[in-house]
Amino acid sequence: MSEQEKARDVARLLTAWAEKKTLQYTGKPGEWIDYASEKLPVIPVPSLWRIKPEPRRKWQTSHSETFSAIVAAEWKAEGYTVTEWQEVVS
Repeated sequence: MSEQEKARDVARLLTAWAEKKTLQYTGKPGEWIDYASEKLPVIPVPSLWRIKPEPRRKWQTSHSETFSAIVAAEWKAEGYTVTEWQEVVS
């Protein structure tokens, strides 16, 4: 990885942190720890960091499914029974 590529990765992570998104770093393989400090994170190895994934939401009727809250609201207004699902992210 070139220094420019590393800088782009660090910039992407710091931009997300500045936008109040949660960053995570890895301690052990498969384990992600939330970065909870208010201090600017130091990211020497960007491959050990990520932006915490946000869970997706899905709405479903007996005949269709959507990832759009607007479409789900329209279905509810039309009288359909709508089930909402939320992904669990670790």
